Amino acid sequence: MSEYILSILRDGVIALSSPLNQSLLILAMGLCFRAYLPSKKALYRSCYIVAASWLYVCSQGFFSYWLIAPLENYAKPRAIETLSTAGSPSNSAIFVFACYYFDAPNMPEVSRWSDCSLRRLMHTALMYKQHPQPIVLTGGNFTEHSQAYYASAAKHFLMTLGVAESDIIDINSGTNSEQEVQALVNANLPYTHYHVVSSATHSYRVNSLLKRNNLPLFTLHPIDQNNVDPFEFSLSLPHISSLERSRSAIYEYFAIVKMWLSA
Repeated sequence: MSEYILSILRDGVIALSSPLNQSLLILAMGLCFRAYLPSKKALYRSCYIVAASWLYVCSQGFFSYWLIAPLENYAKPRAIETLSTAGSPSNSAIFVFACYYFDAPNMPEVSRWSDCSLRRLMHTALMYKQHPQPIVLTGGNFTEHSQAYYASAAKHFLMTLGVAESDIIDINSGTNSEQEVQALVNANLPYTHYHVVSSATHSYRVNSLLKRNNLPLFTLHPIDQNNVDPFEFSLSLPHISSLERSRSAIYEYFAIVKMWLSA
């Protein structure tokens, strides 16, 4: 299958992970039923009700928390101090998964990084400061305005945060998590243990991908938790933050199913 088709499928999955788009799709189905099957009033009216109900439920704090909690609770958060207080293998490195980088011209450096990229790289820099060790970056060319590679750009960013260039290994390969893990394996680095930095919602999938590729021992360092404060059941006005939390959870469930199917 060509990269172009894969890109279209990937964009489609990303779009369908949004509860708003899902509701619009169900609503469109209802309108089609009404136009072509006007006698089936119960069918298209059910579509209207399902579309509105699904959008409302996904915008509620309790439901979005319920969706995302199993993903984020898979690996417990780890304070940076544990790197030194609990000890760290002598032959270890920090492995950081890529996120997004916008290489638009004339933008401030900090504006070129998405929130998840900034959090991962900032957390990595703090881990390095607490316990200096090599940092391994992956991420290929998935930018829009140039031929920049994510790993190289992330290396430059970490250097501005005080990380020594000699302690950064940039592997300019991988446009998704599975490819990044494969790029790490192919690099055949000498480390026997990795401190793995990625988003909390990705913990199960990252753990599965690393084990599937027979990586050495690793410790997950999940960041960017959404479920810090559990929500009790209550109905309220829709919240954009809850919709985004639901979208993140649904996207990750789609990604997990894709991983299972490709095993």
